[in-house]
Amino acid sequence: MSLRYKGYCGKILRVNLTSKKTSEQRLSNELVRAYLGGNGIAARIIYDEVSPTTDAFSPENKLVFMTGPANGAHIPFASKFGAWSISPLTGHFHDSMSSGFLASEIKYAGYDGFIFEGHSEKPVYIWVDDDVVQFKDASHLWGKGTHESQEMIREDLRDPGISTCSIGPAGEKLVRYASILVGTRALGRSLGGVMGS
Repeated sequence: MSLRYKGYCGKILRVNLTSKKTSEQRLSNELVRAYLGGNGIAARIIYDEVSPTTDAFSPENKLVFMTGPANGAHIPFASKFGAWSISPLTGHFHDSMSSGFLASEIKYAGYDGFIFEGHSEKPVYIWVDDDVVQFKDASHLWGKGTHESQEMIREDLRDPGISTCSIGPAGEKLVRYASILVGTRALGRSLGGVMGS
């Protein structure tokens, strides 16, 4: 069944860090109509899949990255996207917004967003290249700053133009107010620790 609504790819990439498996989850017309945009859809995912008593650093927490219907449509200033999870700082639902090229790149890869779940036993990063999704060893990035990590990933993949989300030592050490860097911009106020966990 295809979506009636424009501005959506119609699918979310679900990434299980424990099993190292991915799957695609289709968006329904009902979900898109009831929860317009990435903000509403991500909030619904967290509401449905994460208990309010879940610890932010537990494998049961989810980290959701979502775009909106205007991302990737060559509309000026339509570069905002966000991340949603349980905050390690407050223990409650948390969202953070950022700008940058990543929102459009997610759409160009054919997705409206990503859901990260579970825990990896060792540091990894996820490389999404259209319909190819790979788990890559990130041990060599551990302890590096976000700018250096971004440049090292670009060198690893031999692509100077890729967009990244990364954390630095604060996120790795589960600092409760650590941010996620999107190039030079930030998804601020605490979700870096969730990514680090």
